[in-house]
Amino acid sequence: MRALRLALLTPSTPCAHGSGRCRKVGQLGLCKTRLEEAIAASVPVPHGEALMVIVVIFLSILCWPVLATAQISAEPPPLVRFTGSFLSLAHKKPPGFSTLTVSIKEKKWRFHITKVEKLTGRDPSGTRLLQSIFPPQLRLTGPAQLLSLLQDPQVEGKPLMIEGNLYVGDRMFFVTIVTTLPQE
Repeated sequence: MRALRLALLTPSTPCAHGSGRCRKVGQLGLCKTRLEEAIAASVPVPHGEALMVIVVIFLSILCWPVLATAQISAEPPPLVRFTGSFLSLAHKKPPGFSTLTVSIKEKKWRFHITKVEKLTGRDPSGTRLLQSIFPPQLRLTGPAQLLSLLQDPQVEGKPLMIEGNLYVGDRMFFVTIVTTLPQE
């Protein structure tokens, strides 16, 4: 390295290449442009850039299993059965009940849930599924004849069993079955 520094500090003479840009440097007789290219190639990477490269490689290795399993295990929305009753929004939440505000087109109800059953999927806990709906609001969609049953004012206070697919991230429930249960 010392010889390279000395060569750069000594007066230069024209290079044998014949181009005006290229100059021979000092007693070593090296081409100046080739010498500068050699020095630039041997310059170490600054610490900040090297650290960033290491961090990117580390994060890639760390995230790879998560990305691979996320692509493989795409689980369809679970089939869920809710049992409970619809009440107007003016009613207060009774103690011991899970409550969701449900909207069916323009109609809104307070849905007091007495039982949640997760019929498909890996985790069978319906309570955990219900806790994952936050804020506790759910939009009901599905066939028009089923939704019209749920929009009817006559359904208020009657025990219902509603079954369908729950899209937790979208807070949407696609209704497939509506059953009116006998009152206890």
